[in-house]
Amino acid sequence: MIFFKKILFLVYSKYLFNLYENKKQVVAIINNFYLSLNQFNFFLKFAICIFLICLIIINTIFIIIFFYQMKLNHFSKVIKFISKFPYFRNLNNFLIANLLLHST
Repeated sequence: MIFFKKILFLVYSKYLFNLYENKKQVVAIINNFYLSLNQFNFFLKFAICIFLICLIIINTIFIIIFFYQMKLNHFSKVIKFISKFPYFRNLNNFLIANLLLHST
């Protein structure tokens, strides 16, 4: 599960940093969310883990396609692409809502 904490940080740190502009607060938000993620039921943990792995795979494909940009973080494009599918959009909205819930 520590691996998924790092993936959460990779995917959503830029989004949270744009909102709060404080790296310590972003790290605290992700840590708080990770603690509550461990308390979710098995199906929800499994769905979130599959979603994060899917984001990593699609990001890798985008890195290969857009190799001329010399950029390794295409998660904003990946999330826009994946939001076209209803199930993934719901998971993304769930993750963002819970991350923002843990911002206090």
